[in-house]
Amino acid sequence: MNELLNHCKNILNVIDENYPNQKNYTGAIRNIYITISQLLQDVEADHLPMKQIDFTSLSRQFVDETTHYSSSVLQELEIVRKILGDL
Repeated sequence: MNELLNHCKNILNVIDENYPNQKNYTGAIRNIYITISQLLQDVEADHLPMKQIDFTSLSRQFVDETTHYSSSVLQELEIVRKILGDL
């Protein structure tokens, strides 16, 4: 679970550093920020997330909005997806 926590925090940190304004407006970055924040809260409370997260959709939205195909946000989302799949 520590690995999952670290990768969730990495996503939020990258968004805070690179997209500070976009997280406040409707769009992919805000969707990712809210989803990962909720996931982080669940994991910190030792609860497995109950809702399914569509990581493919989040990634596509992010790329469509930013055109940053090699962003670390995408890499971290993929790692979080794999960790959750293994739980």
